[in-house]
Amino acid sequence: MKKIYILMIALFAVNIANAQWTYMNSGYTNSFNSVYFTDVNTGYMASDYGLVLKTTNGGTSWTSLPAVTTEGLYSICFPTASIGFAAGSNGTIIKTTNAGVNWSTLLTNTTKDLVTVQFIDQNTGFAVGEDGIIIKTINGGTSWTIQNSGVTDVLTSVFFVNSNVGYAVGYEGTLSYGTIVKTTNGGTTWTKMSSNTYVTLRSVFFTDINTGYAGGGDGNIIKTTDGGLTWTYLAGSVSGNLRSIFFIDANRGCAVGGTSISASLTTTKDGGATWNDQIVMSVTNLNSVFFVNSNVGYAVGGSGVVYKTTNGGGTTVSENSADNMFTIYPNPATDKLTIKLQQIQNIQYTNVSFLDIQGKLLLQQAILKPETELNIAQFAKGVYLVKLSNDKNTLVIKFVKE
Repeated sequence: MKKIYILMIALFAVNIANAQWTYMNSGYTNSFNSVYFTDVNTGYMASDYGLVLKTTNGGTSWTSLPAVTTEGLYSICFPTASIGFAAGSNGTIIKTTNAGVNWSTLLTNTTKDLVTVQFIDQNTGFAVGEDGIIIKTINGGTSWTIQNSGVTDVLTSVFFVNSNVGYAVGYEGTLSYGTIVKTTNGGTTWTKMSSNTYVTLRSVFFTDINTGYAGGGDGNIIKTTDGGLTWTYLAGSVSGNLRSIFFIDANRGCAVGGTSISASLTTTKDGGATWNDQIVMSVTNLNSVFFVNSNVGYAVGGSGVVYKTTNGGGTTVSENSADNMFTIYPNPATDKLTIKLQQIQNIQYTNVSFLDIQGKLLLQQAILKPETELNIAQFAKGVYLVKLSNDKNTLVIKFVKE
């Protein structure tokens, strides 16, 4: 019954905003912890109990791959189309050299839980995890060396900008302050950096040698533009805990997270200056986001949830305005709601729609002038959506009816 309920909610979300993030039926109810695609058709997901799934048709269907472990797998990556690694609990790392047909268990010299694995190329890779563990291989996982991170905190994410410069983030267990360590010599030594945050950090991503992002507890996102020397909070966040950040380019990025009962997905088009909520009506959190190219991306999470976008993240859902194209007022509203186009040329948006939070169309009206008024007196109190659309674009604003 729970699986059917999730599917129904997700399908409602698809109807909103012309399917900007489309629900893909994975056929499983497992919690998907990590997703990675090697091309627009071929992708992999790591899950609990050693489960690895693969798609060869862009997420339309998924097939389980032969299991070689029963340990939970928290992270997966493919440095080449055929060579891939997945890391998980009790020091587990598994490897494939034939695109998932067969897997083997690697000797890592640790029993610590490994939360994230990243490979710079098919030979050089790093994994991080509990108690500050960082391990490195330079021979494709045949052997691993434990490195001195300088911390005993939980490390949840690792990202290398190049073969020398890398970052790992996490949190101290009792105080939950954000932990960041950096290396400039390929992991030989690591230096602790000041994160300027007292929330857990669960994901890190750099777009160049100086510019990077980290996020975690309470949906907070921080940014550095000086190679990690200083970090500042960014306006906007996801609800619940942020679990994964991915940037398509220097300006466009996506962050996902949520709680055990709701998902959060937000995107930025300006390097994190502003973040815009996206419509994803999942009743569970999202754990991982990955973009194959500038348009095609995937977000996965609990209860077998998989979402896909083919337009770089799609529709913006904001509180009062969308991409500076139009605004609504008042918000909250009682009887009447006014939609104002910011520029006269935006009259190209020919229809305005009034929907409930599940995406059901309640009212639709043509736009014939820069300001259009909707009579909403007959609708019950609650949260609603206003959608402005034409044959090319869809913009959505969230508002409250009092």
